[in-house]
Amino acid sequence: MPKQKIGFDSWPFKKGERVKLIKISKPYSYNGLCYLKAIYLSIATHQAKFVEHFFGDLHLLVLEAEYIDGIRQNMPKWETVDIKIFNNLLSGKKIEARLVTNGKYNEFDYYTFGASGKNGYYIIPLFEMLRAILAPDVFWLNQIPTLDSIDTRIICSQFGATLNLHFSTDVPVRYVSMDAKIKHIAWIFTNMEIHNMFQKLYHNIQAGKGVLFDFLFNELVIKANIEKWNGRNYVREIIECKEKRLNCNEIIVQHPNLVEYTKNQNNDSNEELKRKRRIPIGKNGLDKTLVSNMTAAQGFIDVESEDSIYSEYSSFAKIKRIRTSRLSKRNLSEQNEKVPGTNKRTTADFGGVETVPQMEFQHSISEKLKGDFADIYAILSLMEDRKEVASIRYHVGKLEDHFKFRSICTLADKITPRKYLVGIILLKNGKQAMIIEIQREKISLTTLMLISSNNQKWKVICHKILNGLIEKSGSWTDVESEFDQLEVYRFKHTSATIKIREKKMFDAINSFFEI
Repeated sequence: MPKQKIGFDSWPFKKGERVKLIKISKPYSYNGLCYLKAIYLSIATHQAKFVEHFFGDLHLLVLEAEYIDGIRQNMPKWETVDIKIFNNLLSGKKIEARLVTNGKYNEFDYYTFGASGKNGYYIIPLFEMLRAILAPDVFWLNQIPTLDSIDTRIICSQFGATLNLHFSTDVPVRYVSMDAKIKHIAWIFTNMEIHNMFQKLYHNIQAGKGVLFDFLFNELVIKANIEKWNGRNYVREIIECKEKRLNCNEIIVQHPNLVEYTKNQNNDSNEELKRKRRIPIGKNGLDKTLVSNMTAAQGFIDVESEDSIYSEYSSFAKIKRIRTSRLSKRNLSEQNEKVPGTNKRTTADFGGVETVPQMEFQHSISEKLKGDFADIYAILSLMEDRKEVASIRYHVGKLEDHFKFRSICTLADKITPRKYLVGIILLKNGKQAMIIEIQREKISLTTLMLISSNNQKWKVICHKILNGLIEKSGSWTDVESEFDQLEVYRFKHTSATIKIREKKMFDAINSFFEI
């Protein structure tokens, strides 16, 4: 597998110049995103330069490795060895993390573990254990800065030898479809000591202590590239983690977008349905759902090629994915039109008997917008200049107009009403979309977008969604199941430019078609 290029805005060295990664800083947060700094030393000029990375880039950063044009190079002088640290070696004395200081640059202080293996004494940086063992992909690196909300993304329960994993739509369905990813999640949740290491790591990062956690492995078996120096073995790169034990025999996986489509009334074959089915994959095979959930990584991630760490398990668990049977959306719409008076729901049923508050949509917003509202308005204004767009209309309202008896309806002062902004997008080809942005003071909430290929009662749908949001005290309800005729996207707020965010949203609308 070719080495991946580090995510960066600008590589500060000359093309073809070989540099060595000599220091990695403690993680830090800025504008809701998690970053770290790295120092690279030019081999030729001995000049050192700082580079700021997203925390999610850590899976591409290996201390003492050399890079050319941002791509990590092979290190032929490193020796590949198997390291076995068994439980009997750990029981005599607890392995403590040792702080390695860097003088006046204390932000580059880091921790190591020292442990005796079969063939000597090994020093392992905690950065490398995190990168290769605990969080070997961008998804898990992305969870660490927001670990307090992981239970909203993955709901885990275990009954006997069966582990149940229920994923929210914030987790990419393509990620859930990979056996290696499911096994790693099961390894974390069925081994309490591993989960406790994550919890400790999260709290230490929040406290500014950096990458620090307790050594709680019962046994650790790895293959690594090491460098021998002054009679010691320094682990530079872990390439395999072996004998990981799953404390379950069966893993049941559920995800709202794990869907099995049935034949429609026109007797389309399963192969034709598969061919028609819209797969939410961006250009170059990039996963849009993962893109919309970034807190520790930049805009685009290829979830299929990011792995460089091999995991081997000492126990077997059968993985069973529960798929929801669903008719073609076009066929479902035809059925709703042709069989009036039945209990099948159409878009006219969304509102029930509730009274929808008055919502007036205009082609521009006269009031001065700040923060997230200013960003989404700039995105939609840019989108409106596209030749494919017929019109965009806006409405700014108050949450309390939809359901006022919740604290989320006001800001922190408990007086000022919390507002929302809705944009209705109409393309010239008939496609429509609705974007909802909530004033985010003291809450973390994604931007919601719903897409349809025909006319919808957007005011009714918006009211139902906002009503559910308020009842859940600031958490989007399961919109996918409530409005299964529509395509749903959630976009996390990132530091990406307005142009990049606009393109991502427009591409989602423009590429949509019903099956």
